[in-house]
Amino acid sequence: WAGRRRRAVGTVVHRLLERVAADGLESWGSSRLEDQVPAIRHLLRESGAPTGGLDEAGDEVIEAVANALQDDRGRWILSNEHSHAETELAVTGVIDDKTFHAVLDRTFIDQDGVRWIVDYKTGVHTGGAFEQFLDEEQQRYKPQLEGYARLMQCLEPTVPIKVALYYPVHKAWREWQPDVDRDKPR
Repeated sequence: WAGRRRRAVGTVVHRLLERVAADGLESWGSSRLEDQVPAIRHLLRESGAPTGGLDEAGDEVIEAVANALQDDRGRWILSNEHSHAETELAVTGVIDDKTFHAVLDRTFIDQDGVRWIVDYKTGVHTGGAFEQFLDEEQQRYKPQLEGYARLMQCLEPTVPIKVALYYPVHKAWREWQPDVDRDKPR
């Protein structure tokens, strides 16, 4: 039950962040977000959330998206001022003789010419040791994000790449330079 709810919340947060990026930040104030409550409940049901607790799940979605809209880092990620910006970008390639499919939550080239690959994480961490939690999450998702970076390197071999995890609920961020040069994808 909790797993289905958590997955549904994540799916709906991703969809709303995609819409924010497409529409532009300036069109997403707090009143517009509040106006989305019926649509959010519908999307949660479509995404498999249990019917009991839809209000709480909707509140979680609103909180995550509102945090991203209020957070300087979240606003930077969602900004339309970046070049080559894409949201939910599907990419397929061959790495180590295996076909690799990926969907990048958000990717863009910043003003310094760096390709960013940002993966949204909508989980909620309770308790202490938050920095340790982020360290563990970075290690957990490092292979996935570095695989994304290797795919993007195929498309843009001369563009430097950075990857990051963004937790809108916590307004938390982890970034690193992926090791994509060791076994170049083809």
